[in-house]
Amino acid sequence: MTQTIADLSKASEVLEEANIEIDRKREQLKQEEQALKVQLKREASDLLSEIEGFKDKFIGTIDFD
Repeated sequence: MTQTIADLSKASEVLEEANIEIDRKREQLKQEEQALKVQLKREASDLLSEIEGFKDKFIGTIDFD
């Protein structure tokens, strides 16, 4: 009986540590996700600017007359 209580206590400690590690990893992944979203938005904005520049440079000079 005493061994069972000790085993349950140890299992509880292990689960608590695992939950703490899961929470830490979840927070880390959220931060990484946010950083990637910022980077993706920056790259999308750069591409849109590049497309606008391409339009102005090449399409704007075409004469259909």
